[in-house]
Amino acid sequence: MTSRRGAPLSVLAAACVVATWTLAAQVAQTPQTVQRPGEPTRRPSMAGSDAEAKTAVIRGRVVGVDGRPLRQAQIQLTGTRTREPRNESSDVEGRYEAGQLPADTYTVIASKPGYVTVEHGQRGASYPGTRIRIAEGEVVERIDFTLPRAAAIAGRVSDENGDPAQGATVALLQLQFVNGRRALARIGRGRRTNDLGRFRLYGVQPGQYVLVASAATDGPYRMPGYAPTYYPGSASAGDAQFIAVGAGDDQTALDLRLMPGRAARVSGVALDPAGQPYHGGLLLAGSERAGVLAAEAVRASTQSDGTFEFVNVAPGDYVAKTVTIGAFASRPVSVSEADVAGLTLRASPGSTVRGHITLEGARSRVTPQAIRLNFVLTDPDLGPPPGFYRAKINDDWTFEYVGLFGPQLVRPVAGPEWLVKSIRAGGADITDTPMPFGTRDQSLSDVEIVLTNRGAAATGTVKDARDQPVRTCTVIVFAADRDRWNPYSRFVKAARCEPDGTFSIRGLPAAEYFAAAVDRIQESEGSGEWQDPAVLEALTSRASRVTLTDGQSASAALRLVVR
Repeated sequence: MTSRRGAPLSVLAAACVVATWTLAAQVAQTPQTVQRPGEPTRRPSMAGSDAEAKTAVIRGRVVGVDGRPLRQAQIQLTGTRTREPRNESSDVEGRYEAGQLPADTYTVIASKPGYVTVEHGQRGASYPGTRIRIAEGEVVERIDFTLPRAAAIAGRVSDENGDPAQGATVALLQLQFVNGRRALARIGRGRRTNDLGRFRLYGVQPGQYVLVASAATDGPYRMPGYAPTYYPGSASAGDAQFIAVGAGDDQTALDLRLMPGRAARVSGVALDPAGQPYHGGLLLAGSERAGVLAAEAVRASTQSDGTFEFVNVAPGDYVAKTVTIGAFASRPVSVSEADVAGLTLRASPGSTVRGHITLEGARSRVTPQAIRLNFVLTDPDLGPPPGFYRAKINDDWTFEYVGLFGPQLVRPVAGPEWLVKSIRAGGADITDTPMPFGTRDQSLSDVEIVLTNRGAAATGTVKDARDQPVRTCTVIVFAADRDRWNPYSRFVKAARCEPDGTFSIRGLPAAEYFAAAVDRIQESEGSGEWQDPAVLEALTSRASRVTLTDGQSASAALRLVVR
């Protein structure tokens, strides 16, 4: 495949990167058996303990498109019932084996540097693969992978006179749906140009990308006065165009010419909570409030007196942030072609949240250590990355978190059967209300969280146009009330289909819902197009409606929506 220029970035969607996790377990001896690909064998006869006899095995082989075995390929297995990862690797013959697996349904993914990452049964980058359901003592054979070569992108970066721009950083960006909007996300590591201005990005997965080059901002090749340039030649991310990349698609003539005269300096001083010079890293990132595609973030470090300077800043709306763990500061910055000077960043120690967790519903063995108490930043402009916080939960079910910044939703996670019933602070219901944090005065000491395992569940089947069960799809269950279509909503969930064409989504609050099954959708860990109100709106006319009540399960027969 050759490079081609696409439509403007604002009307294109990026390729999905299928989110992956891994399942941790021990290695065991595996019984011998032969079966068709993906078919479970008879329960093997084992001489060991009962625990050994009840464990399962998945094995297969990894090869290249020429049939040559690929050694040291990484195999990742993700179960639906455990949190911890499990990794295996292929031997010199390309074979792998994962033994002593608990009975579960697994997603299996193979990867190797220089090759395309492939999920078992996957039709393409934006399609889910086929998961593998395995029972106690069963062995699944021939879960094999054929990995195509990954792509490479090469070219040259020069200045306005055609001279090589040595030390410039070239990177790939991809359009993804995160934090409630579509935005450019950096994919992989950027590469520096050599003395001829040439670069090569390798190991590129199939998809559509934006190519950006940034002049060096420090060191011997520093080039002040040049804004980042987006292929084929624009200082604005919104005017960039996609480069389509296929498997093994080596593109070697993508040249970018840096544009002078439209880059500014942003300077000032950063102070710690005591008013002394702040020592650490700073970030000038595109503002997510602006509602436009942001330019690539610019980094800087403070001097001994706390002063800082960002160079080569393109026009746009930004947020200056501290990035060192601990105290935090942020400040909006609007940049035109003129320099911005005299900024003051004053860090704060943040807020503290204390409270207690109560469990309601059927008896359960869940322990405090099994709960993750996440704090989710709803306005990324006002808090440090990554935006998720985890609290310490004590044996008496009390918890404390120190150092919260920005508007946060409290989102406890205790497994698929548990959901938030209510969260109160100072007598007020804050279940779905982001709370402002950042100062000691904004701390909370009486937060009461109630979790219940009597949530509602949506179950059912998915069939295609020929009335056949669908083994690979994503089911989205979302509230009929459009006011509840927001990031991190408790009323919007997505899950993969089971290998037999069934689905089950649990832990939903009682409400009226739509349910739809789609053949492909962009997703990443914890986020994706399934949260996009525009995508949900488009699905309403082809979705089924279900009424969910506390502690009850409602069933729906869904038809696959081909996107």
